[in-house]
Amino acid sequence: MNAELVGEIVRALGGGQEEVEHWLQRCGRARAAVVLPPSTRPSAPDPVPVPAAVTGAEPKPAGRDIRSVVTVLALSLALNLVGYAVVVQLRLPLYLDMVGTAVASFALGPWAGAAVGLTTNAAGTALDGPTALPFGLVNAVGGIVWGYGIRRVSDIPGFLKLNLITALCCSLTAIPILLGMFHGRTGHLVDHVASKLSVFGDAPGVVASNLLVSAMDRPLSGFLALAVVCSLSRRHAVPHLGTLLNPGDSRLSVGPAPGGPPAR
Repeated sequence: MNAELVGEIVRALGGGQEEVEHWLQRCGRARAAVVLPPSTRPSAPDPVPVPAAVTGAEPKPAGRDIRSVVTVLALSLALNLVGYAVVVQLRLPLYLDMVGTAVASFALGPWAGAAVGLTTNAAGTALDGPTALPFGLVNAVGGIVWGYGIRRVSDIPGFLKLNLITALCCSLTAIPILLGMFHGRTGHLVDHVASKLSVFGDAPGVVASNLLVSAMDRPLSGFLALAVVCSLSRRHAVPHLGTLLNPGDSRLSVGPAPGGPPAR
């Protein structure tokens, strides 16, 4: 609509300036209110396709992870049983029934290690009788200390220190069981060490022998477990072990006796 033409028509009809202004305003409002037909409206731009996020390798099937866990647990239990058999056959004043406990703790975590330790001594009751069962607590404590401690270790001296701390924690757990339930004697070969150290009494001999044997047994078990876990790391990543043996390798840098002996 042409507003100027409307204004001229109003003047020709004898309208005054106010009427002309009035009609000009109406024309302006009328033009502003006109809605364009759909065909003349500007169309929205077509959406730009966004490429899907690039992902890495496909996740491994859950079944494979479960199989790996079961394999490590079974191997750990077998190592504990073999360690105990070696001690019995060679008549060593050691335990060696916690190598598998350490393997499970390093590879799967502290509570897996504790579970292997408890299972070891529970199974040991079939061969050693109920005497083995209370010392499952010692095996479990070792698994927990190893499992949490390994995440804070970055070198071999630190790893040795962790094993000595584990030995102390195991002895602090075992000594009350030895003295309170078995009067310091369980029939294990370590009893011979205790008898030789009992110059100042039976209880001091039990304490000294347990601390001494644990200080040898736990580091030996820990380093044997370290070697096993390093071998396992070639197939199964163990990301939490830092740079203990292979700096720069985040997969792995480090990378349960027929029940275990009754005493620790």
